[in-house]
Amino acid sequence: MRSLIALVLVFGCSNECFIEGLNCEDQSPGVRFSAVVVGPSQSCTLTVDGAVACWDSRDPGARLPAGRYTEIALGEAHICGVTLDGTIACGGNPNLPQSMGPGPGANFHGLSAGAHHNCAIAGASSAVCWGSNSEGETTPPTGSIDVVTAGLTHSCAIRTDGTAVCWGSNLSGEATPPAGRFYAIAASSFYTCGVTDRRAIVCWGQVLDGQPTEGSFVSISAGGVSACAIDVAGKPACWGGGLSNPRVPEGTVFTAISVGNQKACGVTSTQRAYCWSQAGEVFIPPAFTQP
Repeated sequence: MRSLIALVLVFGCSNECFIEGLNCEDQSPGVRFSAVVVGPSQSCTLTVDGAVACWDSRDPGARLPAGRYTEIALGEAHICGVTLDGTIACGGNPNLPQSMGPGPGANFHGLSAGAHHNCAIAGASSAVCWGSNSEGETTPPTGSIDVVTAGLTHSCAIRTDGTAVCWGSNLSGEATPPAGRFYAIAASSFYTCGVTDRRAIVCWGQVLDGQPTEGSFVSISAGGVSACAIDVAGKPACWGGGLSNPRVPEGTVFTAISVGNQKACGVTSTQRAYCWSQAGEVFIPPAFTQP
């Protein structure tokens, strides 16, 4: 892999660029994105070459070390990322366990952040979690795991055989998945949603208004009191908390989506990034100027 210059960009609510020698107008109009992640206290973009930029931060201490990343995840007052060599780096309050990494090791992927804990897949199929364990949320089951997701005080996973398993708090039934096989899964506060092997949406725990009952879906994200899924045509379907679908140009195809509390962001097949609020009004993330 070619050598990359380490770069982490950070933005405040005023869109001021906090990096020496640069301002917002200096950013390349040709930048492309692999992810936009919405968290409880900030939102961040990840470019295709691994640069991270964050904005609207309510916690300036939640910053990743300078470097390039393949994945990022945002929790309450902390951020974690998978570096190019497969290790995990985190930033935030150093006195909080979720701001620390999982310890020595490499080949991490499938990173997910809850409010005060994180989970990832280590190696081929082992779930690893760290941070707060007040409800047992960082004690995953043994066995082969393909996908893991961290919620408020619970976590869930898809086993290699496609069945779902959850652990941690179960006050509203959020850690009691239904039988069947799953293709995708997303844990949130007091509920969890999944895409079944038949590409239908199933949720358990607290019920959100407006959950789709028809359609064929390939991915899902949940945050706060809202959730969104992407259907097989690349169209988002959002529900809960008054969150609407984005008003984007006809033919826009989404490949990734992330949901916060009453806000969502997504990346398209052309590697552009969009965010939208309750009314579906779209805005461009301020991290970079896009063409």
